[in-house]
Amino acid sequence: MDYEREKNSIRERTFTPIYLQVEQGFLFRFPFPDEDRLQFGRIIDPHDRTVDIVINKSVRDKIFGACDRQGESKIGIAMQKPVHRRSDGQFCLALVFKDQLTGELYRIEEPFEAKLIASQIVRHHILNETDQDRKKFYREIACRMLKGYRAGLQIGQYRDLHSAENQKINQEVRDGSEIELRQRKKGKSI
Repeated sequence: MDYEREKNSIRERTFTPIYLQVEQGFLFRFPFPDEDRLQFGRIIDPHDRTVDIVINKSVRDKIFGACDRQGESKIGIAMQKPVHRRSDGQFCLALVFKDQLTGELYRIEEPFEAKLIASQIVRHHILNETDQDRKKFYREIACRMLKGYRAGLQIGQYRDLHSAENQKINQEVRDGSEIELRQRKKGKSI
């Protein structure tokens, strides 16, 4: 490909950089919010960092399959992987988790699974958290995770998510927190 055609294809969003091509198999470290202001190339160690989240057994069984463990489990948000979902062929940045007990890696592709995980982040890491910085951190984790599952977006459009889209995602997480809180007050569980 010559330089002018490549430059035009980038401008017109018809060129997919090699690192976003699904068939290349790249995995990306999750964009952790506490690293946003670090100098380019700097990260918080370890390089294979995960952020632990607690999930209920029912959610764990629904997403990852039934297991013998009782009660809550910890999984670590680790990476994202560009994939075409098996269910509909749509591009997404699938979340990759690490089971903190076994060390196994799991990938979720479906938006409903991501929303279940987001609900667990709200339930276990936002609702009862008194530290506002931690609350903000986990809210941002949930928002970034959900962005990767926006159905129907083409690869180039991920770069073009603007503040209205970010506000919509933030509102979804806030709405989930409010619904969860109202149901807890009524004595119901999700």
